Amino acid sequence: MIYLDTSLLLKRYCQEAGSDDIRKLLSNIKGIATSELAYVEFFSALSRKRREGRLSVRTIGKWRLNSRPNGITCPQFAFLQY
Repeated sequence: MIYLDTSLLLKRYCQEAGSDDIRKLLSNIKGIATSELAYVEFFSALSRKRREGRLSVRTIGKWRLNSRPNGITCPQFAFLQY
């Protein structure tokens, strides 16, 4: 299992500098851990990308449908509490 902060989660789900490296690293990882705070930070960053015109509303909506208030719904994620 590997811990990813919000900046690395963004690189996993959005194409930006370093994304290919993170995706390659994660291809051999069985699980991802992150904080529950990452949910808020992740969608805040997505909203910023949307305002800047780098992400569509449809893409953000799709991620929101596949998420829940206490974390991104993904069987490979473990959420750590502070």
